Amino acid sequence: MLTRHTRISIETPDRGVTAARDAVTLLAGPLGRTPADAARELPAYESRVAAELAAPEQPDDESADSTRRHAPEVVPLAA
Repeated sequence: MLTRHTRISIETPDRGVTAARDAVTLLAGPLGRTPADAARELPAYESRVAAELAAPEQPDDESADSTRRHAPEVVPLAA
């Protein structure tokens, strides 16, 4: 929800992690999602952000790419 329906991951320094729980709760209803859907997406989003923030800290491009690839994908839920 966050990546697809907001720009929070590119417009805030923490990529929206601080607001993520409130945001998915607010977006779930209007997007036809259940609270359970939102609860499943939140940990994946947080893990993805953590990997994206860790990647630039890696010693080389190969390590950075590996860090990003091993993070879970945030798969949009079917509408």
